[in-house]
Order: sequence, then C-alpha cells, then structure tokens
Amino acid sequence: MRIASISFDGREFYGVITQEDFYMVRLDMTDEFPTVKNVISAQTVKELCNHCDNKAIYLKALAFLTPMPDPEKIICAGMNYHKPYPVEGMEGPDLTNIDIFLHHSKTVIGHGAVLQMPPGKAAESFDFEGEIVAGIGKSGRFIRKKNALEHIIGYSIINKGSVRDWMKHSVHAGKNFMLLEAGGHGS
Repeated sequence: MRIASISFDGREFYGVITQEDFYMVRLDMTDEFPTVKNVISAQTVKELCNHCDNKAIYLKALAFLTPMPDPEKIICAGMNYHKPYPVEGMEGPDLTNIDIFLHHSKTVIGHGAVLQMPPGKAAESFDFEGEIVAGIGKSGRFIRKKNALEHIIGYSIINKGSVRDWMKHSVHAGKNFMLLEAGGHGS
C-alpha cells in the first residue's frame, strides 16, 4: 500500500495512492487520526484502505506534502555502502563505523517540490543524491537483529541536497543547510 500526505484545494489530507489516483481518507478516520503519523502510531495502517473515499482524485491535481508530517526524529547513516573509490583522493568508507547524524524535519519537502539552490559560495559545493528511507512504525529498544524488520512500517526514496564544503566543518550544517537558510523549506 502506498500512503501519502497531500494538499488539495488548500487543505491537508492523507490517503492511499494507486497508479494514477489518490483516495482520500474519510472524515470519520481523520476525527480519530488527524495525520498519517497518528495512523502509524496507533498501528492501524492495514485498515487505512477501508476508510478511504471511493471517489478518486487524479494525482496531477495534488501537491504532495512531506511523507511523514512532523516526524519525531530523522536519523541518517552516512557512508554506509561501498562506492567507487578513490573519489577526488578520498579513501573509501570504513563500513564498520558508519557516520550517524540527525536531519531536521523542517528541511524535508514533498514529492515534486524543487530543491532550492543555496545562495553564494555554498552553491559551489551543492550536491544532491538519492536516498532510501526506512520508516520506523513501531518503537523499541535493544531490538534483536532478527526482529528489526518488524519495526519498519515502509520504505520510500528521497532526493537529498547537501552543501559539501560545509560538511568539512559540520556534517549537521551541510546536511541541514536549508533549515539554516530561508526558514526551512528544502532538502
């Protein structure tokens, strides 16, 4: 099942996506679960299709919002896969020690939105890359490796922007530059 948060006629909704259409969740569901985050927290995602309107909305009529409104946290793992090295004289990553950093929720934009080019010198090292996202839908602690997938609600892909020169001093700043600029719309 593909789930999305959208803007339609100036209001925010969520629902289910098919190949070309979007099926908005009915008001009886939004009374109890106002956002996708509430649905996931309540572990009711599997019933979502049963609470959608029968009337389809053509996808091109929608503006996509961020996949998860107001996530509790976004944890990223950098340098976590083999890349062709050396790149510009850099050694390959040590995959036994991946780089963990946080990403601010206010730097995430919806599908189809444009990544903003940073102004000035930062634009010279602006880079973008595709990322795979695993959404955690069930909390836990000291989770065994064999049980880890039980906590993932789903997967998505994103286009991520970074200012590489800023990352030499602070990975956090380079990965969250749009939050530090222009009020947080971007990346």
